[in-house]
Amino acid sequence: MIAFTDDDCRPEPQWLSTLDAALSRDRDALIGGETINRLQDSICSQTSQTLVSFLYSYYGATAGTMPYFASNNLACSRDVFLDLGGFDETFPNAAAEDRDLGMRWGESGRALVFAPEARVHHAHHLTLLNFCRQHRNYGRGARHLHQLMARRGAEALPFEGFGFYGKLLTYPMRQRQRHALRQSALLFLSQLATAYGYYTLAFRNRAWRDTKRVDLP
Repeated sequence: MIAFTDDDCRPEPQWLSTLDAALSRDRDALIGGETINRLQDSICSQTSQTLVSFLYSYYGATAGTMPYFASNNLACSRDVFLDLGGFDETFPNAAAEDRDLGMRWGESGRALVFAPEARVHHAHHLTLLNFCRQHRNYGRGARHLHQLMARRGAEALPFEGFGFYGKLLTYPMRQRQRHALRQSALLFLSQLATAYGYYTLAFRNRAWRDTKRVDLP
């Protein structure tokens, strides 16, 4: 087994044994755990975690339909990880490479299993500027992911629709979280920053291709 977390995360004492127990039930599975924000007084840090929690809920992590897990709380078989090529290092930022791994895992016919009892505490302090940069990078990562999927002939990801965004923006209020309205405003801003990152990278790539095009007489 190999397990992944981040340098700003603190796993709980039984984290590894809990992941190992989950993996022992399906050695080919990708196991994802629960992440808890440690910086409750940082509205940007809390909102960043709220977004992840919403995605796990929306895509059905507990039902076994989650297409990926965040790489700060992840475990799997080393052999399967290497067989699938591990994390793709062509991503321009540390964003969406965990989505790519999870989707390739699912495409290979292997399961993605959520183990919420495997918990890590995340202490990633974010200012408003850092928060916007983080989600801009998520947008760039999403653009790169879509390009990789097209190259390997994978089915394109559908547009989630306005219902998805309505549920996202109301999630803090439905969960009765602290500073719910402020979190909803930040979630809206996060989606603008993500769209900005996605489309600026798309336009940059298009401009680069145009400079390389040679018009023959």
